[in-house]
Formats: sequence, structure tokens, C-alpha cells
Amino acid sequence: MLSALITEVVMTMMFLVIILGATDKRAPTGFAPIAIGLGLTLIHLISIRLQTLQ
Repeated sequence: MLSALITEVVMTMMFLVIILGATDKRAPTGFAPIAIGLGLTLIHLISIRLQTLQ
């Protein structure tokens, strides 16, 4: 249960970093949906892999 909590916290933190970075005013416009979508896909792939290891 602790490993699931740690994974959730870390993945959520990384997702927020992606969102904040992609929507920053200094970031190129139009790429936010791509960055957020790919980040979410990567988080799901990592999380699924970690669940199968337990």
C-alpha cells in the first residue's frame, strides 16, 4: 500500500510539472495538449508496469 501511495504522489507531481511547464507563458503556443497527453500516457505506462511488479 505504501508503494502505491508513493507512486501516486510522484506521478501526480510529475504530471503537474508537465502541465505547469506546458502552459507557461514562455512555452511555445499550441504544444500544451501534445505535451500533456504524452505525459499522461507515459504516467499510465509506468504505473501499469509498477502494478504488475507487485
